[in-house]
Amino acid sequence: MRPGYAPAEWRALTDHLVQQGATEQEVIAAGLARVNSTGRVNDVFRNRVVMGVRDHADGALVGFTGRDLSDGAHGAPKYLNTPQTAAFDKSRLLLGLAEAPEGAEVTRVEGMMDVAAVNLAGEGKVVGVAPMGTALTDQAAELLAARAVNGRVRSALDNDEAGRKAAEHDVAQLAPYGVSTRQISLAEGDPAEAYQRNRDGLAGQLSVPSSVLPPVGAALLDQELAERPFGNSTERWQAVQAASRHVAAAPRQDQREMVSAAVDAVMRRDPATPRDAAWEHVNAELSADRPGRRWAPGTSWQTLAADLAGDVDAARGEGRTEALEAADREANRAVLEHDRARLHEGRRQQAIAADPADLDPDTRDRVIRDEEYARNQHDGNAIASTSAAADLRATAASLAPAADVDQDQPEDARRTTAPPASRPAERPAVYDRAAGADLSNVDTGTANARRQASAAFSRSTPESVGAARSRAGNRGRKPAKSALSPRRGRNNDLGR
Repeated sequence: MRPGYAPAEWRALTDHLVQQGATEQEVIAAGLARVNSTGRVNDVFRNRVVMGVRDHADGALVGFTGRDLSDGAHGAPKYLNTPQTAAFDKSRLLLGLAEAPEGAEVTRVEGMMDVAAVNLAGEGKVVGVAPMGTALTDQAAELLAARAVNGRVRSALDNDEAGRKAAEHDVAQLAPYGVSTRQISLAEGDPAEAYQRNRDGLAGQLSVPSSVLPPVGAALLDQELAERPFGNSTERWQAVQAASRHVAAAPRQDQREMVSAAVDAVMRRDPATPRDAAWEHVNAELSADRPGRRWAPGTSWQTLAADLAGDVDAARGEGRTEALEAADREANRAVLEHDRARLHEGRRQQAIAADPADLDPDTRDRVIRDEEYARNQHDGNAIASTSAAADLRATAASLAPAADVDQDQPEDARRTTAPPASRPAERPAVYDRAAGADLSNVDTGTANARRQASAAFSRSTPESVGAARSRAGNRGRKPAKSALSPRRGRNNDLGR
């Protein structure tokens, strides 16, 4: 973009163009001059920094926009555009769009100086665009949506009343195209001021991927709740109603994140509110049929609820798979630990039965003690792993998907869930061998440990899943991290 300057003179440009062969009527028709109240022709742009406005289709120069340098002297507006002409239609133009490199992320800003600041700090990767007025028109929204990268555009509007209204309008204009508007929050107010104070700071904020920026609607609803009274139940409901308007207006891809933002905003206003109670507030309001509420095209509370249910099902599926895989690892580890214990017990029995001529008494006693210690360690590990496998399989059972039911049934009937689906528990043969082995030559502690290991594994069989589910915790939670983490403190000689 190439900035220019309009001198603080009444007819500097008009006189220059007439000298070049143009007529005053042609200068007026081009939107560069106007007739004043005395009938005299004067320049439209005076004492202003000026930028050319180009058509996005072919890059042709169709008009200008200028920022006042007189600090509003004589009532001069801060920004001024070319008036409507045959070439200049401000409703279908965006300043900076024609110059934006292909693939650059676009940031919606207020005026020409903000466009320049974003372009300079964004270094071609992020560019600024501004409508030729405060509001984003239907035609401009279509142009902006067409340049959205991965379905997202950025917004860096002022955090004042006018800026918030413009941001809310932008969300409503872009939602029909499925475009998410993401918030860039600047402490300085707008990009132009941010660039003047700290160019590198603005560049750093523009480099943040738009995927991690919050939706504009989340910031709007947070501000809405923060500014409303929240002292009694009526005021709380009114605040949640106001916040739900922003959830409904957001594009479908943002709505799940917006629900979470609404719940978080309620909890910030009233920290004593439990999360499930805050969710009930938001859920009840969103599912209510409010007159005048306009959901973004293609969405509704029903579709949002279905999306949320899909998220829960996906999370449960991931948790169930993770739990079953971890249970298999624990069961395999239990088998190895039990076999290792039998090996050490065999060595201990050999030491007990050894001929004193082949093994002196001191060495014999030391071997017996060492082998007994190792055997007990591995038996303990086998019990722990088997118990962990049982708990993990019970957790996986609690994460089983709901039963397929006839959707034409009443809602109460559709809430029925399937019996817990658990992977068939294959009882390792080693436990059958332990249960039926001759334990007459094994000390009582070892015999009891092996019986406990066998019983612990039995708890993971399908017949006992119902009881195991009650130990697994609340339905729908993923397995506890400690249950999935490698167990520490073991005698780790399995690989020897």
